[in-house]
Amino acid sequence: MAVTTYKTTDLFPKEEKFGLISQMRRCSVSVSSNIAESTARLTNKDKAYFMTISV
Repeated sequence: MAVTTYKTTDLFPKEEKFGLISQMRRCSVSVSSNIAESTARLTNKDKAYFMTISV
């Protein structure tokens, strides 16, 4: 997801570099990181918490 977002935002106008592009890139990395974090958790409650954060 993050790779696709980076490739897509490369096509955006350069004036969006510090606005929309930055926000979309940070968001895509955050979602991926939270999903990865959930898989490392031992309890279902912890897993559900991080999956909820990711969406």
